[in-house]
Amino acid sequence: MRKILVKVFCCTALLLVLCCCSKSESGCSDNFDCPMGSYCGLDGDCIFDCRVDSDCLEGEECNYEGRCVDTGSADTYSDTDTDTDTDSDTDTDTDTDTDTDTDSDTDTDTDTDTDTDTDTDTDTDTDTDADGDGDMCLRFDGVESYIRVPYNTYFIPSGNQFTLEAWVSVEDITVNSPVIRFGLEAEATSFFYLFAHGGVLVPYPEGAFRSTLDDFHSASGSTAITTDEWHHLAVTHNGSVLRVFVDGTEVGSLSTLGESIYYQTADLILGGHLGMITPKYFNGLMDEVRISSIARYSADFTPQQTFANDANTLALWHFNEGSGNSVTDAASGLTGSFNGNITWETRQ
Repeated sequence: MRKILVKVFCCTALLLVLCCCSKSESGCSDNFDCPMGSYCGLDGDCIFDCRVDSDCLEGEECNYEGRCVDTGSADTYSDTDTDTDTDSDTDTDTDTDTDTDTDSDTDTDTDTDTDTDTDTDTDTDTDTDADGDGDMCLRFDGVESYIRVPYNTYFIPSGNQFTLEAWVSVEDITVNSPVIRFGLEAEATSFFYLFAHGGVLVPYPEGAFRSTLDDFHSASGSTAITTDEWHHLAVTHNGSVLRVFVDGTEVGSLSTLGESIYYQTADLILGGHLGMITPKYFNGLMDEVRISSIARYSADFTPQQTFANDANTLALWHFNEGSGNSVTDAASGLTGSFNGNITWETRQ
């Protein structure tokens, strides 16, 4: 009888431990630090309220964050990882050096002692480099440095198609690397973004948007980009598929429900994610940032070094001012102001 009581006591203790442990996954600072099926609680732990719909009350269901919500209003989170390890490096370097040296020396002596000396020296040097030599770019130090563009409907896609893209050279790939982010600063909610590095859970290039149905759609690659090298990053949505591209190669995709972007009044931030318990900042070089009203890419492509300002361009920053503490959008004249330590550099 004593042995039976001991066994019962041990089993009961084990169940209590498991129950206690099931409510806390790990420490966190925001929802991005928590695994699927849990969210970041006020005490800094990843928690969940449910695992399946039967854990919730009648008329409720369990959503992707492990929360019980009313049936029909639960956030849907689709996560599709396409492991495409395709590296396509296209390096086109065209150097044209034209040196024209013309020396014309005419010396005419007549009986009237007239001396005419004409010396013409023409030196023309044309250097065209597809890597962007001579172009300007901006360096962000990763310590509270970002560009703020005041809220304006000009940079917001009005339908269910869009493209976010930029050229970046990241120095630190171990932390979040926000490139373009539109969302509320008082919370982690983003309306759309493009990251060079999505953080601990998604350490790869990532793009996402929140829809008018309050669904959050995110797609990412499966390989981290190399540091201290220029890369073209892009995220597109054609109304039904969200795609992420690195250097013109599709690295991830996600099927969506065709919703439009949901948004509220908020500033556009380049190089920063301020709506976090611990804000994240881009560390490295950035150039050529463009937001478009269409999905510009649906298959692999060769990225342009300099983006065109066409009828589908909502906002475009070339970063070629070369001096000052602000940059001006070439499409709509929107001005972005520097915050923190941002410096001008010649793109190499």
